[in-house]
Amino acid sequence: MEASGQALDRVAREFETHRFGAVYEDDELAYAYYAANNTGEPYDREAWNRAYMMRAYAYYREAHIDRAVAMIFKACGLRPQTRLFDAIAQGT
Repeated sequence: MEASGQALDRVAREFETHRFGAVYEDDELAYAYYAANNTGEPYDREAWNRAYMMRAYAYYREAHIDRAVAMIFKACGLRPQTRLFDAIAQGT
């Protein structure tokens, strides 16, 4: 990405669109959360996944997010000491 000369905001926007807007077929955690917490309502994958993520993400600290994003960057061959890393790690 960095080598291609794309603007930082464009790359960050593309990352957010594809990562945060993605639909994953694996809903094991969402269903487990539903099974443990439902009060008789039907299973709605999006709603229960959102509820699970809100609950689980509350335990993550900034250092956890920074480290995870750095590991992803390194696995992709990118350097984590860049403006792109800072933008993604900070959620901007």
